[in-house]
Amino acid sequence: MTFKWGVVMVAVTLLSGCVSGPRLEKVSFKDLPGWDQDTLIEVVPAYQKSCEALLCKKPKEMFGYEGTDADFSRWQNVCTTFLKKTPATTPEFREFLKSHFDVYAVQDEKAGLFTGYYEPFIEASKAPNEIYKVPIYLKPQDLVVIEDLGIFKPNMKGERIAGRLHKETLVPYYTRQKIEAGALKNQNLEIAWAKDPVDLFFLHIQGSGRLKFEDGSTQGIGYHGTNGQPYFAIGKALYERGHLPKDEINLQSIKSWLRTHPEEGREIMNMNPSYVFFKVRETQDPVGSQGVELTPGRSLAVDRKWVELGNLLWLDAEHPLKKEPLQRLMVAQDTGGAIKGAIRGDYYWGSGFEAEKMAGPMKSKGTFYLLLPK
Repeated sequence: MTFKWGVVMVAVTLLSGCVSGPRLEKVSFKDLPGWDQDTLIEVVPAYQKSCEALLCKKPKEMFGYEGTDADFSRWQNVCTTFLKKTPATTPEFREFLKSHFDVYAVQDEKAGLFTGYYEPFIEASKAPNEIYKVPIYLKPQDLVVIEDLGIFKPNMKGERIAGRLHKETLVPYYTRQKIEAGALKNQNLEIAWAKDPVDLFFLHIQGSGRLKFEDGSTQGIGYHGTNGQPYFAIGKALYERGHLPKDEINLQSIKSWLRTHPEEGREIMNMNPSYVFFKVRETQDPVGSQGVELTPGRSLAVDRKWVELGNLLWLDAEHPLKKEPLQRLMVAQDTGGAIKGAIRGDYYWGSGFEAEKMAGPMKSKGTFYLLLPK
């Protein structure tokens, strides 16, 4: 089995159902809610990108140290077949999936949660001035990142750390508060300067965006790492301080509060020590953690502790505005600092204001099903 629960968890679950924590149960395609209603052909371009990326990798690059050549070959065979004769219609793709994949329901004592994200457009300038004075930074050269501590200690597999060298010792990197206070000044790291610090804060949360310059031109920028500090959701602080009711906390309400309370808002934003660095993007659409362009409505950010990038998943959640089922085939193509848990996902809505309207209020309970090569 080529995902993080592994064959032992599947076998125990099927035999006893008494394992605590996340578990899998094999089901059929007809058990997928909304299986007959989804326009599956829309997923084909997204899955093509994931398969092309997968075929460029080696087993350990996709599955880590637990992956085997046999695990990888199943994925490789499926993707090779898919790319050789790509389905041209929804019925063709449906038959391909049924022929090459098994379906597993993911079950957990914790309720599944699905939020939304998007590509924001923010006003910026190529040079600082009195209006545009909030720097947007490239990744610093002194940032040291160890992507997998398992290479040092097996029990720390999958754990990531970032910091900087100080007197030959790796120490934590500067927090958001220290960076905002000028810790990275005079290093020529500025891509541009933003007009609104609140917009930049949410650009950090989304991970990529498009800068709209004063002359009318635009430039896409993409995620290029973090300072390694833990992510803190500031909505919690706004609720605990009595500023916003718990059931009204979303992207739009938080933005509004921060802008109308700039001094305390700066303090609250600094309660999230995590800070994101960017790079200039050449692609039209944002690029996710798998290294492929994201597809609106079909790309999902996941927790790689549980789900590998490139996995096909069937989402069963609720639409954030229409209050109707959101049931469709997705591709795991991204990750996020706040995306933690077995049944946890971030739904990519696309770019601009309309996508923001969908992403902001999305807090949908639900689950997903994993599609895995036979």
